[in-house]
Amino acid sequence: AHKMGSGALKVGSGALTLITGKDDGTPRDAGFVSFTSLKAKASALQMIHHPKPFCLDVEETPLPEHIFWSNVGMRHKTQQVGRVVAVALTIVLCLFWTVIVSFIVGLSEVENLTNMLPFLEGWLEKAPWLSIVLSQLSPLMLVLIVGLLPPILIAFSKREGHIGEGNLQRSMFYKLSIFLIIQIFFVQMLSGSILSELQGFINDPMSIVSLLAEALPKQAQSFAQYVIVQTALNLGLELCRGVEIAKAWARALLGPHLTEEEAGKPWFGLEPLTVVAEVEYGDQMGQLILYYMILFTYSVMSPFI
Repeated sequence: AHKMGSGALKVGSGALTLITGKDDGTPRDAGFVSFTSLKAKASALQMIHHPKPFCLDVEETPLPEHIFWSNVGMRHKTQQVGRVVAVALTIVLCLFWTVIVSFIVGLSEVENLTNMLPFLEGWLEKAPWLSIVLSQLSPLMLVLIVGLLPPILIAFSKREGHIGEGNLQRSMFYKLSIFLIIQIFFVQMLSGSILSELQGFINDPMSIVSLLAEALPKQAQSFAQYVIVQTALNLGLELCRGVEIAKAWARALLGPHLTEEEAGKPWFGLEPLTVVAEVEYGDQMGQLILYYMILFTYSVMSPFI
């Protein structure tokens, strides 16, 4: 009886701690409401629920597995500060990325590199195949560094207070589209043109207009190489499923698999092949915006390039 009494006391103490302590969760100024009709849901989304602006915002609830619980109930002021911080971080990243892209674009112009770095002439004389590698290295490196952008921009977008994966992907899509247009299109185009005509521009600074007019169409080859490498590399990896197979093998080797249900769940980012990956449309659509930009720009001069 004494043991049963002490056990009941421990259970009661644990329940009291759960109710009154921090284990019950953090109170948030937010809630989830379910409606029995589509009309009521649409009305709730379109109504003004409080006379004070931003005091009570209503938005459509994402799926439970797509909710970022840390952002639920975030105050409007905190969201605005987070958006300013996210934009500032994106601008700083864009400026830093400009240096990297300019350097990579210079790798495609082997002749310009030898003029700027004379010691490369000796290397190219000893290994002529190095010029082919350098010319193909530029689009491949551009594709690789562009692949690093989505996770970074996702981290920036999370500071804006989005509670769902859909809004997060939309924010990342905006940032990635502008980022790719600035970096891959304008920076690559201007960097390649200026590097190719640098000596002529130094001799006659007023000839910048005619020099760029002659040099810009030449960058069509660089854009075509980027699109081909981007498409071939991504589709090749997707068809071969090499990354997914490696992750599934590591999951089966290292992850828990006591039951069939447990073995079929992701574990620390390692997923079995039975888990269907979701399409990150923010990344995919951002790449398409760049393709459209290249298409609309160079289609008008297609007979000449």
